[in-house]
Formats: sequence, structure tokens, C-alpha cells
Amino acid sequence: MGPSEPGTPHGRPSPDPVVILADLFPGGPSVTGIWERAGGDPSRLDASGDGNAQWRAALGKFRRGGGGANITAESLFAVVRDEYPKYSDLPALERALASLSPR
Repeated sequence: MGPSEPGTPHGRPSPDPVVILADLFPGGPSVTGIWERAGGDPSRLDASGDGNAQWRAALGKFRRGGGGANITAESLFAVVRDEYPKYSDLPALERALASLSPR
């Protein structure tokens, strides 16, 4: 591996947004209403499993365009930023979420 790869400052791998979101919101995307506040459709969420599994499923749907008509990487990040404005990895989370945007 070289000193730096595209999208990975200083050669560090991009953080896994599932891990970060499950750490910040361990109950999953529906418990605190974060998904809905970000413009997502909570009826499309899978409520089975722990918070990590719920976030993995939710972000998988998001990547495929199935999280709801109004949720975007920017809107989800904005809700996280509003809840945790001093979280040290906000820039990394923003990049990771942007990389998941539906194609």
C-alpha cells in the first residue's frame, strides 16, 4: 500500500459509517428518529437485530436508493452533526456517508 490512496487521507482506510453510527446511535436508526429527521422513511427500516445490524441494513438500502425519497448523505450527516457537534471524526463520517450516496 502506498503512502496515500484516493479518498483515504494519509493512507488510512475510510471509516466504516456503520461502526460510527452504531456507536453514536446504538439503538439503530429508528430509536432516536434520526432516519426520519434526515428525510428517510422509517417504514422502510428493518427493526430486527442489534443497532449495528439495523444501521448496516439501513445504509444498504440507502446505497441502493431505498431509504426514502428525501434522505441524502448530506441530510443524514446534518442530523448527526447537530446531535454530536464535537464528535472528532465528523469529517471522516461525512466523506464515508457521501461515498454511499445512491448511484
